Amino acid sequence: MNRFFVMIALLSFVVLPAFGQPNNDPTAKPAAPEMIYLPAAILDDPAALAKAIPGYAIQVMAGLPKKGTMYYKQAATYYLLAGDYRNAADAIDSVRKAEDNPSWRILYKTYVDAKMKDNTEGAIFKQVFQKEYSAAFNKLSFDQKVNEADIDSVYINELNSGYKNAIEDMKKNKSDSVSLTDAKDFFTYYRDYIIYNKLLPLTMPYTTDPKYKKSFPAIKGNNWGGVFPVEGIDEIPDPKQQYKLLMELTSFGMKEQPDSIASKDINLALRDISRTINLHVGAGISKEKIDVVLAVHAKALHVFLNNEKYKKKYGVDNPNLPLIKELQDFGVKITLCGQAMHFLGLPREQFIPGVKVSLTAQTVISSYQLKGYVFSDLTLHD
Repeated sequence: MNRFFVMIALLSFVVLPAFGQPNNDPTAKPAAPEMIYLPAAILDDPAALAKAIPGYAIQVMAGLPKKGTMYYKQAATYYLLAGDYRNAADAIDSVRKAEDNPSWRILYKTYVDAKMKDNTEGAIFKQVFQKEYSAAFNKLSFDQKVNEADIDSVYINELNSGYKNAIEDMKKNKSDSVSLTDAKDFFTYYRDYIIYNKLLPLTMPYTTDPKYKKSFPAIKGNNWGGVFPVEGIDEIPDPKQQYKLLMELTSFGMKEQPDSIASKDINLALRDISRTINLHVGAGISKEKIDVVLAVHAKALHVFLNNEKYKKKYGVDNPNLPLIKELQDFGVKITLCGQAMHFLGLPREQFIPGVKVSLTAQTVISSYQLKGYVFSDLTLHD
């Protein structure tokens, strides 16, 4: 028994001081917070959220590893959110120098420069921003101007929708704390939501030239399906050739993405299909020369549920229906796998009109490949 008490005393003598003494190392870095205190109630109060954002940005900054270009890329965002515009500008300049890319983040750079001249975002802010943005835009290459022109009202609407969904998802957690990773994602949404909505009217005089804008030559209902203009094209497809395309769809959302999130947006594989069609038409191939067949199985079947069934399952209207209708009107043949329908308990009447049913997607894939169709696997991956 005496030996036991002696050991406890020795352990106390050695261990307790290590916990009890403060860390006096002036070079020690603050530990990254594992959780950020972000009360759910503040998400419904834009003014309170705006007031709190600088403090949150400083918390996240404390945990960023101060090493390499990636640090400055992240730091630019959090300096900006914290209202430290001088350091935000320096961080952007550091990335530009490291990557030899003087045009990196021209929108944010002109924003912080203008904020340093007029933090109230009044007349001086607008004058400085438009003068600097005009000068920076004119120095861009053709491709870079195309990228800038992609920030338009449609882009802003999708951005606003993404921000709204991010708010709703955070509120569903019913917690006053979020992980550092989730906080970073949310602050990125917040940054773009605040800045792009303010700056779009100021950039439009420079970015609305049609030669820089993407086009939608066949399928209109998907902003991600546009065709960007390209200069100096050398390879041109044969417009007399018949282009036979076979695409396999198996995914409802990205791998490990919750259905509650995937159900709110247009399926990414459908977006890819619409873009593929637009690219072919944009390259000079007529609609009559393009045949598209979809072999649908696994969870991708849920994309094609009628609105009543979809809403009952996911609590929202099926966002895919307008795009599917456009694809069907173009002539895309949609074939559902009867085996997958059986395994998932989905009878034919629960699907949208116009789809076909096969015994199995496997024979659709094999038979159309034997007919000379070019096969694409549209399984979604992170």
